[in-house]
Amino acid sequence: MTTAATKLLAVLGHPIAHSQSPAMHSVWLRRYGIPARYLAFDVLPEDLPHAIRGLQALGAIGCNITLPHKEAALALCHDVTPEAKAIGAVNTLVFHQGTIVGHNTDPIGFWQGLITQVPCPVPHRPIVILGAGGAARGVITALTKHLGVSLLVLNRTLGRAEALRALVPALITGPLNTPLPPDTQMVVNTLSSGAVVPDLSGLPGDCWLYDLSYNPPLTPFLAAGQQRGLRGINGAAMLAHQGAAAFALWFQRTPAVDGEVMEAINGQNRPHL
Repeated sequence: MTTAATKLLAVLGHPIAHSQSPAMHSVWLRRYGIPARYLAFDVLPEDLPHAIRGLQALGAIGCNITLPHKEAALALCHDVTPEAKAIGAVNTLVFHQGTIVGHNTDPIGFWQGLITQVPCPVPHRPIVILGAGGAARGVITALTKHLGVSLLVLNRTLGRAEALRALVPALITGPLNTPLPPDTQMVVNTLSSGAVVPDLSGLPGDCWLYDLSYNPPLTPFLAAGQQRGLRGINGAAMLAHQGAAAFALWFQRTPAVDGEVMEAINGQNRPHL
C-alpha cells in the first residue's frame, strides 16, 4: 500500500522502457518490508537537471542513472566518491540533507557479473571494449583493478575513446571498424542494443562475448556471436549486482542476488508495480 510515508526511488534514462530495475528493486523492497516505490522515468538529456532536482524536492531517497546520462549527472552532484570521480560518471545518486552524493556501482556490478559466469580472464590475451561512454568507463575501471590485461577500446568517435587514457594511460584505442585481434579473449559491448558492431568472424572459438544490454536477453550482438559459435552473456547479472550495491547505499543493507531477483529481471514472476 502506498501512503504519504512511502518513499520514492527511481531510474532515469532515455529510452527507459526496457529497464527491469523497477522489477528487481521491488523484490528487495517487498522482501525487507521497506515502504518505498522504485519507478522508471524517461528523461531527455536537456531535462536531466530538472528531473534530479524534482526527485530531490519530492523527498526521494535517491536514484539510478543510466544511458545516456551517466556523465552529465556527475556535474549535478555536490559530492562524488573518488572512484566515480576517476571514472567521470555516476550511476547512483544518494539524496541526503539537501545534498546529492554521486556513486558508481558499475565496476562492482560488471566484475561480479563476470566472475559468476565466465572463467577468469588471463593476463596475456587482450579484451576489447566497444564504446567509450560512462558504462565503458566502469568496465575499464573493474578490469584494471582486478586484472592486468591489455585493453583495446573501439568507438565511433575516436577522440572520445582516446580520452579514456586518463583512466588507463596504456589503453589502446581505435575506430569501431578496427579488426579485432585474433587472440581476443573477450569482447565487451557497452553500446546501446542494436548498434553496429565490428565483424566478429576473426575471433577465436574460445572468445567470450559480454553485452551489457539485457533486454532482449539475446541481443543482436550476442546473436551475431552465436551464429559463429561464440559463447556469450548479457548484462542481467551486472544489473543485479550493481543494483544490490546501490540498494546498500540507500538502506545500509546488501540484498541477496538470488533466483527471485534474476527471474524479475528476466521478466518472469514479475511483481505488480
